[in-house]
Amino acid sequence: MADRKSILVWSIFLPAICAAALAVRLHPVLAHPESERYGFGPFGDTFIYCELAVNLCAGKGFVVGGEGAALTRGPLPYRPAFERGPGYPLFISAVFRLTGSLPDTRSLRTVHLALDRVRFAQCILDTLCLVLVFCVVRVLRPGARWAPVCAAALYAVSWYTIFYTRAILAETLAAFLLTLFLLIAMRGIRDGLARRLVQAGMVIGFLNLCRPGYVVFLPCFALFLLLAFRSVPRKACGLALAFLAGALGVITPWTVRNYMAFGKPVLIAAGVPGVMLYWGMIDSGSNWRGWGAFPDVAFVDDEEKRIAPPLFAAHPWILRDGSLDDVDRVHREFLRLAWKRFRARPGEVMRNWARKMPRLWFQNYVPIYRDPEASGLYFLCYFAFAIVAWCACPRARLLMSPVALLFAYLTIICAPIVVEPRFGVPLMPGIIAMAGVGICDTAGWLARLRARMAKSSTGGREP
Repeated sequence: MADRKSILVWSIFLPAICAAALAVRLHPVLAHPESERYGFGPFGDTFIYCELAVNLCAGKGFVVGGEGAALTRGPLPYRPAFERGPGYPLFISAVFRLTGSLPDTRSLRTVHLALDRVRFAQCILDTLCLVLVFCVVRVLRPGARWAPVCAAALYAVSWYTIFYTRAILAETLAAFLLTLFLLIAMRGIRDGLARRLVQAGMVIGFLNLCRPGYVVFLPCFALFLLLAFRSVPRKACGLALAFLAGALGVITPWTVRNYMAFGKPVLIAAGVPGVMLYWGMIDSGSNWRGWGAFPDVAFVDDEEKRIAPPLFAAHPWILRDGSLDDVDRVHREFLRLAWKRFRARPGEVMRNWARKMPRLWFQNYVPIYRDPEASGLYFLCYFAFAIVAWCACPRARLLMSPVALLFAYLTIICAPIVVEPRFGVPLMPGIIAMAGVGICDTAGWLARLRARMAKSSTGGREP
């Protein structure tokens, strides 16, 4: 339980930090409104998200084409969407409805007004994520007064997440959901309560509807729970099953929808992972030449040189306008090329996997976006103090383990594919929470060291 002095400190500092954080996030949106492509910005994914959101607002369901397509592509027939999960489009459509700012598909010049309201909502959501960071530290250090404040202040100026509040991309929502998962999961592990793990599973289920890359994390975390509570096997199984039940309870209805719509088992979304795997075998970070530009590497053979570049250029349009069968054909072709490349040059492929990994965490390692991101030195500071927190209190390591597990999971699962800096951004709040703890642990250690040095300089007498 927090003492009265701690509550007084938090009641003063937390609202002030939240107000400052919101101002820092709103400033670039207000001072430098996005003007590229009528307010859509530089990211290609923005178009499909907005198309889905407009059709949801129009009552057409989760479909592409029709009214939503009129924003950028002209009239197209409606078809059920399979290329994205429903999480982020539902968020955008909720903002459109709540603010009464549905984009006017007859006038592209007014679209930025509606999209800016989505950006405002993301600024508010990321500020709320700051409160979750505060609460996460309260779980990690129940008796600490300043560690939660330090972590909140650190997150207030987290330039990585601030960067994405301005983008119509799923990163802000994903960061909020992943931090909420960490908070609930840590409480569930601390208290050993199955209902907490059900809630954590539901949250990460929603996260997967937003970013399907976390699907494989579900069995990983269930295995972690089995190991963490292995001394009580019955309880360990109950907690792991509770977590999986919560996650599958959220994901399964969407899988059923996909099967009814397409007659095929599509868990969440049917992108083209074969493309990401193939490009990930070539792109090492250091040989970046731009989106869709093959680096200066020799192809395995003439067939690859003839097939890969045009198919790579065509796949975004096949994904947007093709059928599920068309997308499956592209996926299988790229898997074939990737497997042939791996067999021909396994050493080169694995070296490329290793070389490009700094891009996941060390932001701006290779500038691949229009706007420069924050220096990777910020992450190195976060990571260093997170390590301090891990080492300083062995008793809290079990509660910190979900952050460490997610860090390892994202690093490993992203190794074979195309790596964009934004893939690591949703975990930044969790890393920053640990960094806030580490900073206060370091400050406490330095204060004790200074006191001992002062005492020794006075011959053991109090100065």
